[in-house]
Amino acid sequence: MELAVKSAAKGGQVLLFGVASPETTISVSPFEIFSKELTIKGSFINPFTQEEAISLIAKKVVDVQSLISHRFSVEELPEAMANYPDLKVSKGIIIH
Repeated sequence: MELAVKSAAKGGQVLLFGVASPETTISVSPFEIFSKELTIKGSFINPFTQEEAISLIAKKVVDVQSLISHRFSVEELPEAMANYPDLKVSKGIIIH
Protein backbone atom coordinates (compact mmCIF):
# COMPACT_ATOMS: atom_id res chain seq x y z
CA MET A 1 0.00 0.00 0.00
CA GLU A 2 2.86 2.33 0.79
CA LEU A 3 4.51 1.45 -2.51
CA ALA A 4 1.26 2.22 -4.35
CA VAL A 5 1.37 5.81 -3.06
CA LYS A 6 5.09 6.14 -3.83
CA SER A 7 4.63 4.71 -7.35
CA ALA A 8 1.59 6.76 -8.32
CA ALA A 9 2.13 9.50 -10.88
CA LYS A 10 0.96 13.08 -10.44
CA GLY A 11 -2.84 13.14 -10.65
CA GLY A 12 -2.97 9.38 -10.13
CA GLN A 13 -5.49 7.27 -8.30
CA VAL A 14 -4.65 4.65 -5.69
CA LEU A 15 -7.18 1.95 -4.84
CA LEU A 16 -6.57 0.11 -1.57
CA PHE A 17 -8.66 -3.03 -1.51
CA GLY A 18 -8.92 -6.35 0.22
CA VAL A 19 -9.02 -7.16 3.88
CA ALA A 20 -6.16 -6.19 6.15
CA SER A 21 -6.12 -6.86 9.85
CA PRO A 22 -7.75 -4.06 11.85
CA GLU A 23 -4.38 -3.56 13.57
CA THR A 24 -2.46 -3.06 10.30
CA THR A 25 -1.12 0.45 9.72
CA ILE A 26 0.85 2.03 6.88
CA SER A 27 3.08 5.08 6.69
CA VAL A 28 2.52 7.61 3.94
CA SER A 29 3.66 11.17 3.49
CA PRO A 30 0.76 13.64 3.37
CA PHE A 31 3.05 15.98 1.42
CA GLU A 32 3.51 13.29 -1.25
CA ILE A 33 -0.26 12.88 -1.52
CA PHE A 34 -0.83 16.65 -1.76
CA SER A 35 2.04 17.40 -4.15
CA LYS A 36 1.08 14.53 -6.48
CA GLU A 37 -2.61 15.50 -6.20
CA LEU A 38 -3.51 11.83 -5.60
CA THR A 39 -6.96 10.37 -5.17
CA ILE A 40 -6.96 7.50 -2.67
CA LYS A 41 -9.95 5.19 -2.39
CA GLY A 42 -10.62 2.13 -0.29
CA SER A 43 -12.74 -0.87 -1.12
CA PHE A 44 -13.66 -3.63 1.29
CA ILE A 45 -13.75 -7.09 -0.25
CA ASN A 46 -17.16 -8.69 -0.63
CA PRO A 47 -16.81 -12.49 -0.59
CA PHE A 48 -20.32 -12.99 -1.99
CA THR A 49 -19.75 -11.48 -5.44
CA GLN A 50 -17.40 -14.05 -6.98
CA GLU A 51 -20.13 -16.38 -8.28
CA GLU A 52 -22.03 -13.47 -9.81
CA ALA A 53 -18.86 -12.15 -11.46
CA ILE A 54 -18.05 -15.56 -12.95
CA SER A 55 -21.62 -15.83 -14.22
CA LEU A 56 -21.41 -12.41 -15.92
CA ILE A 57 -18.14 -13.41 -17.59
CA ALA A 58 -19.60 -16.77 -18.72
CA LYS A 59 -22.65 -14.99 -20.19
CA LYS A 60 -20.27 -12.58 -21.97
CA VAL A 61 -21.90 -9.61 -20.24
CA VAL A 62 -18.40 -8.61 -19.14
CA ASP A 63 -15.64 -8.85 -21.77
CA VAL A 64 -12.47 -9.74 -19.91
CA GLN A 65 -10.47 -10.58 -23.05
CA SER A 66 -10.31 -6.92 -24.06
CA LEU A 67 -8.60 -6.14 -20.74
CA ILE A 68 -5.56 -8.27 -21.61
CA SER A 69 -2.81 -6.16 -23.12
CA HIS A 70 -0.02 -8.76 -23.18
CA ARG A 71 0.38 -12.55 -23.33
CA PHE A 72 3.68 -14.11 -22.27
CA SER A 73 4.94 -17.66 -22.60
CA VAL A 74 6.88 -19.12 -19.70
CA GLU A 75 10.03 -18.86 -21.79
CA GLU A 76 9.45 -15.13 -22.34
CA LEU A 77 9.02 -14.33 -18.64
CA PRO A 78 12.64 -13.53 -17.72
CA GLU A 79 12.94 -10.98 -20.52
CA ALA A 80 9.43 -9.63 -19.92
CA MET A 81 10.12 -9.11 -16.22
CA ALA A 82 13.47 -7.45 -16.96
CA ASN A 83 11.74 -4.98 -19.30
CA TYR A 84 8.36 -4.80 -17.56
CA PRO A 85 8.23 -1.03 -16.93
CA ASP A 86 8.93 -0.32 -20.61
CA LEU A 87 6.26 -2.74 -21.87
CA LYS A 88 3.36 -0.70 -20.47
CA VAL A 89 1.40 -3.80 -19.45
CA SER A 90 -2.10 -3.08 -18.19
CA LYS A 91 -3.04 -6.76 -17.78
CA GLY A 92 -0.64 -9.54 -18.66
CA ILE A 93 -1.25 -13.28 -18.59
CA ILE A 94 1.03 -16.27 -18.86
CA ILE A 95 0.07 -18.71 -21.60
CA HIS A 96 1.32 -22.22 -22.18
